[in-house]
Amino acid sequence: MSEGVALDAVIQTPKIKKGQKIPMVILCHGLTASKEHLIIEGLANRLEKIGIASLRFDFNGHGKSGGDFSAMTVGKELIDAQNVFDYVKSLSYVDETKIAMAGHSQGGVVTSMFAGTHGNEIRAIVLFAPAAVLHDYALQGNWAGLATFDPENLPEKFGLGRFQLGREYLKEAQSLDIYKTASGYAGKVCLLQGKSDEAVPFSYALRFNETWLNNSDVHLLQGETHDFTEHLEKALDIATAFFAENVK
Repeated sequence: MSEGVALDAVIQTPKIKKGQKIPMVILCHGLTASKEHLIIEGLANRLEKIGIASLRFDFNGHGKSGGDFSAMTVGKELIDAQNVFDYVKSLSYVDETKIAMAGHSQGGVVTSMFAGTHGNEIRAIVLFAPAAVLHDYALQGNWAGLATFDPENLPEKFGLGRFQLGREYLKEAQSLDIYKTASGYAGKVCLLQGKSDEAVPFSYALRFNETWLNNSDVHLLQGETHDFTEHLEKALDIATAFFAENVK
């Protein structure tokens, strides 16, 4: 539960011996997506095979979770992440010193900001095409060329296909200081970004990389799109190896 909203989730674990404590990775999907996204589910399957548990969930207003999509904001997703984190810590088989996170797109923004405010409680993070560009979209009134709005007179609702973002989402996005919040994180970071990403220019991944300096590695994949449809297995290989080294 997150502020009265039921969040639908899937937990995957390797075989656990009695009394054993194992690592856990919280997986955060992107805007309009769900826990079944090929990156999120694919990474969960990979982690299980190397002895790491995962929890992937639908943010409020997404997938099978409760809530109204048009009332969703990044701030509310951060609250969802906190409630999921607290739940994970309550699981008897989870090693609290080995809780990590991964996020795609807006889920990458949530992961970076959550980690930035939770110090060493988060062991390591992986960001797939983190969409810090959402701040600039909201200020410019142009959402990746898909739709436009007046940034000084925000609409009550703003359409992205069959999804409707609300005014509060856009208003909050205009004031989000994503990089400053994320900069509070001192753990290990793995960044993956497609050089042909149609939604988030790879310059945003480079700026994230600069935010964390020596704690971060960035992997720019030639010809890759925002949803990692071209080199999915390579991206998952990199992320899985990173968690095997830094969490397990």
